Amino acid sequence: MGNPKPNKTAFQSTYIRDMLYPTVQKALSDKSNQMKFKSNIDKFLSDNIDKLNVMGPLRAIAFSKADIENVYRCTGLDPKEINKVTNIMKKSRAGGAGGANNIFVTPLYVAVTLATRFFIIEKSKLKKNDTSKEAGEVDDQLKRCVYYISISMYALLQKKYYPKCEPNPAIMEYAISNMIEKNRIKQTGSMLDTIVITGQGCLDFYFDKLKVGDDESITQYISAVRTRINSIMRKITNAYQDAFKERQYIQMEKEDMSDDSFYQADSNSQFIERTTNKVVQTLIVNGPDMKLVEVAAKNNEISVSNLRSYMSSLCSEKYQGDLSKLVESLFILFFSSKESQSYTMHDIGTDKFLFFAFSIYSKANTNNEHIVKVKSILDKWMDDLDVYKKSGAKTTIQATRRAIYMFIVMSIIKICK
Repeated sequence: MGNPKPNKTAFQSTYIRDMLYPTVQKALSDKSNQMKFKSNIDKFLSDNIDKLNVMGPLRAIAFSKADIENVYRCTGLDPKEINKVTNIMKKSRAGGAGGANNIFVTPLYVAVTLATRFFIIEKSKLKKNDTSKEAGEVDDQLKRCVYYISISMYALLQKKYYPKCEPNPAIMEYAISNMIEKNRIKQTGSMLDTIVITGQGCLDFYFDKLKVGDDESITQYISAVRTRINSIMRKITNAYQDAFKERQYIQMEKEDMSDDSFYQADSNSQFIERTTNKVVQTLIVNGPDMKLVEVAAKNNEISVSNLRSYMSSLCSEKYQGDLSKLVESLFILFFSSKESQSYTMHDIGTDKFLFFAFSIYSKANTNNEHIVKVKSILDKWMDDLDVYKKSGAKTTIQATRRAIYMFIVMSIIKICK
């Protein structure tokens, strides 16, 4: 039959799909390329989590040349070839709706969007509500596609709005905290969560259109992601500039004269929300720290391999809600305890928090809602992981529950140091 000819119907051309997608389909049909595609963005997230998981666009980030070239290798595409095809498409649409110059496409965005289309089609082959390992892998890849396009858009827009220097954190926090208009960044407390949720919303809307894959749908999807993230950045920047002009900011206080250490005065609630997000996102993106898994397992005399398996399951997006509730409850308990007047925010990363957390764990017959919440989440996990069935002996079950808790507490301390 030969290669299909590009569809040139007005406003329904398919140059990108017909001339580039077959290459992507062939490349990503190779599982090794799929793994490289996933590990590439995972490594980028791990290396940049501290710059992304912050209250506002505070830190500049950038995909390296190697990061971008890895995307092309995984998808089998040549950026020069992508440019040729998109130029043909633009010429075919010149003078049409919106005009050719309004099509915002770059080789990287096209490559990621075609990879997205590949996994959309793979997902469509599966049964609805499929819970198989294969279905989970496809969903994970679609999330990575959202990470790729959302973070790459954000990286460019951060430079656009803050070209000369990074914004002042104290002014930024004041600006966001006092934004009158409803904004997702106020709800999430994390720039990463904000842009990824935005990107996911765009994918959900264009899901069926990308499956069809005409040029209009592909370019509109890319444009939608950019437009929505740009809108968020513009509103934040306007609020920041207003606060900067008025010299409004969260007060800074000098806490250690000898070391010139300045710490931001912050309400406990703001700190708890932001730090909970940081801990949970680090656990999900990086996965469980295997050294901490080993320490927790050996201290409680249980199988290291079993605990490794349990924590790999729990440190995932499936349990993000549970993790957030548990971590948040521990922070609330820490700062509302009798000793809290002597605790500072920096004590979260010390043995003080470790000792306090285990004093909470050993409390019995308590009505404190946060202690009850921590214990109920641990019980729920034991059910979800089938620990009761697998372990059998009561002592082993109790040791496993304690090891899981110890791992979470030690992870909080390590992340917050």
